[in-house]
Amino acid sequence: MAEDNSRRKHILRLLSDAQDYVTCAQLKRNFSVSDKTIYNDISKLNDELSGHGIQVISVPRHGMKLEGSRKDIQSFLSSQDTDSSTMYSPIYRQIEIVRRLIVLDQTVNYEEMADEYLVSASSLRSDVEKIRRILIKTDAKIISNNTGTYINGTERQIQSALKLYIMNMMPKRGNALMSIETEPVMKQIFEDSMLAFVSDITDGLSRNNHKPLFTSYLNSLFISLACMFARASHGKHVEKDKEFVFQNMKYMETYMIALSIADKINKDMALVLQENDIEYISELLFVHGIEPTLKKHKPDETFVNPVDSAIREMSSILQVDLTRDSKLKESLLSHVVPMIYRLKNGFIIKNPLLDSIKKRYIVMFSLTWYVSSIFEQKFHVSLNDDEVSFLTIHFQVAFDRKYKPKNILIVCPIGLSTSELVFNKVRQIIPEKDNVETASLEQIYHNDISDVSFIISLTPLQNIDKKIIYVSLLLTQNDISQISSYYLDLNEKINSLRDNKKTGISMLSSYLDPAFNFFQCSCGDKDHVLDLMISRYEQEKMVTDDFRQSIFSREKMGVTSISTGVAMPHAAMGTVKKSRISILTLQNPIDWEGNMVQLVVLLAVSEEDANQIKEVVSELCEIFESKEMIERVLRVKNNQEFGILLQDWNK
Repeated sequence: MAEDNSRRKHILRLLSDAQDYVTCAQLKRNFSVSDKTIYNDISKLNDELSGHGIQVISVPRHGMKLEGSRKDIQSFLSSQDTDSSTMYSPIYRQIEIVRRLIVLDQTVNYEEMADEYLVSASSLRSDVEKIRRILIKTDAKIISNNTGTYINGTERQIQSALKLYIMNMMPKRGNALMSIETEPVMKQIFEDSMLAFVSDITDGLSRNNHKPLFTSYLNSLFISLACMFARASHGKHVEKDKEFVFQNMKYMETYMIALSIADKINKDMALVLQENDIEYISELLFVHGIEPTLKKHKPDETFVNPVDSAIREMSSILQVDLTRDSKLKESLLSHVVPMIYRLKNGFIIKNPLLDSIKKRYIVMFSLTWYVSSIFEQKFHVSLNDDEVSFLTIHFQVAFDRKYKPKNILIVCPIGLSTSELVFNKVRQIIPEKDNVETASLEQIYHNDISDVSFIISLTPLQNIDKKIIYVSLLLTQNDISQISSYYLDLNEKINSLRDNKKTGISMLSSYLDPAFNFFQCSCGDKDHVLDLMISRYEQEKMVTDDFRQSIFSREKMGVTSISTGVAMPHAAMGTVKKSRISILTLQNPIDWEGNMVQLVVLLAVSEEDANQIKEVVSELCEIFESKEMIERVLRVKNNQEFGILLQDWNK
């Protein structure tokens, strides 16, 4: 009986939308019933319409037509149109258009859909206009032309539009608990298997989260993940984020959770997510209040002791007490346990921010390599660059919590080489703990810059509510004074990874020894260079028998060279008896895992000098961030000239 009533409502709606007669053959084909059933439905419809000034008339060889005033017809339809889940209702039709446009990424043709739903093309245009009005505030746009109607925008914009439409169609229930996967709009847009998967994911996140989550947050996350997974299942992936590195860093605490979700959807749904998708998931988790945490049970002491040792070691190196940071300990434990499992079983994961971390946080990255030896020795594993960069994030975030860094942008629209030139000069006067990035005009005007401390610009900027320091391309002494003065005014008692940015090479000079320097060498490859430098340490009996293997093992784990043409290989502290730094320059550059290198600095620091690593690495980075200084070192022919160069630098 319910099916008969539903069918009659659909017939009435079809007749009302039709511009001309509708034949019995059309109706019975669409509803898969007999002629007799259709004529019986029409008879009962006329009984219901009696008294409303409306009637279905039947004309031989033409078909059926609804007669009556448009006002009476609309009034009657409104009184009957309470079921939005049935196939021929306008709401169902509009949701179906959204599903085809956005989830399936199809170009919709009005004529084809008109035949399918037995409505006019004008009715479908009206449906699309209603959808447009809902999405008016989004950056994704519905475009109609002679090929059809389709959605246009970036992947983030399109997913945001889909989420907005869904939330607009959801019943308004405040924060009341609801089973979101059973909502009609969700069930029509997404497959049941996808809804079940997302439900399982969000339930697990809610149970294991560090703190309780509002229902509204969980529902929002549910819809966001469903939209992303549905689009990805049809080959649509999130594009690379244009945000600044210092903004992305905060999302990386949730990156490991995002990786586990990507692994699960690959196994359960045979859906392979791309690196940008995983980054986007980590961002979604962060903004919805998901925090990485340990399981409820007590962690294994096998892992607790090495983590405590690593935190103490880093605290000693940084001369900053991180031992009382419970969040750091918890996040490290939640990361280290699966990390050791991955390394022992040969599983490799990639950090999408690796290159940015090595460039912007090179000091913390280098220090983390030293601290990581605690895990290598305890668990008999070898860490690679990606794993070390993840650990770097935990330490950097903890350091930032204690000493919140400044975020400084350099706007230089002239070109990449010019940007790097200005960046290197600014980097020399801003403490290492603060974030300095180059930015395009597009990034400045289209990104959130609320957490930017101030901007250094080579070009006029309009309507920017931030302190802007305008400088010249050459960055004159007056420009530098402006930047330094404003920076000091911003925070007179700044704390830094370089201890208030000491000038000169006071700590570094104590580790330099003429006997360990090699100038203007002609070596054919990286192995030849390392063998030459390592042999000197072995001849002087300053290292253990494991020193050589330690350096070559480190080289296998990750790239120790940087784009400025410098390589900084180093050994585990336990293999060094007496600290020394070796310098080697080459007549011709050699390929060092993708970077053309002409200057090599080998760090050999003993455990006894561990608390001085920070100053040594910082001073090295300070010197070799300057291309001008690198070029001067490359021209040096002997230790005497090198000594004069260092004296000039010290001044």
